[in-house]
Amino acid sequence: MSHIDQHLQANEQVLHRGHLNGAVFISPCLLLLLGFAVLALDGDVGVILLLAGLVGLLSGFIRYKTSEFVVTNKRVILKTGLIRKTTVEIAINKVEGSTVDPGDCEKGC
Repeated sequence: MSHIDQHLQANEQVLHRGHLNGAVFISPCLLLLLGFAVLALDGDVGVILLLAGLVGLLSGFIRYKTSEFVVTNKRVILKTGLIRKTTVEIAINKVEGSTVDPGDCEKGC
């Protein structure tokens, strides 16, 4: 059960769940590729780049898995963080407007 599910109010229903975009993995993957390319030329620098890429992948994975974005029938809730959790809640009646670009939706909106 997620952090947000544990803290829902009475009669509150989840309408939509979102997550971070997979783009958090682009930079670390590019760093890994660069590390493999440089590894053939200079072993020490290549290893440093590979380690930096792996640390970036781990960091991105933790951010990806510990971020929750939920719209309920009462509020919009954003939760990020593993150790130091940050939660932002906005009452649904305080949300004045939003725009959805269907091209941005991965699984449909």
